Parts: sequence; C-alpha cells; structure tokens
Amino acid sequence: EPGRGVRTIVEMVVHTRLDCVIGSSALMRLSAQMAFHHATERWAFGRPLLQQPLMRHVLADLALESEAAMASWLRLARALDQQEADLARIATAISKYYVCKRAPR
Repeated sequence: EPGRGVRTIVEMVVHTRLDCVIGSSALMRLSAQMAFHHATERWAFGRPLLQQPLMRHVLADLALESEAAMASWLRLARALDQQEADLARIATAISKYYVCKRAPR
C-alpha cells in the first residue's frame, strides 16, 4: 500500500526484535539445563556440585533468569496477537536489549 512504508518497517522491526528475544531466551534455557546436568555429574570436595550451597545459588539464578526471559517473550507475543501496539513496540525494544545482553553470560 502506498504511504505505509515506514509503518510496515516498524512492524517488521518489532517482529524481528521478538525473534531475537525468543532465540536468546532459548539459549539461556539450554545453558541452564546444561549447567544443571554438569552440576549433577561433577564432584568436588566429596559431593556432587549440585549439593554445594554456592553452586545451588548460581543454578537458581540461572533458572530464574531463564524463566523470566521466557515469560517476557510470551507476554510480548500475546501483546502482538491482541494488537496492543504501544506495549508491543516499547516492551519488545526493552526486552530485546535486556534478554540479549544477559544471554551470553
């Protein structure tokens, strides 16, 4: 449609940002699962790493952050489905920044 070029590009950017949040969230979840598996198999000081208090705190932080990222993209997807344009446009940018920044850690 003539005259909808910029609006179409903005909509595409919102969807691309959501895709980035979903991918980074999946990476966070996979990393948390691998860390849990490693902690159950590895022993230190005569006990599995999973039984070490500090390791349990680290793994709990990983799990919490992973679940928060997943809840974030689920809410963003619902906002896009229900035509909540203002929320979707602003929240996807914020979520993409935060989740993509936290994923590699």
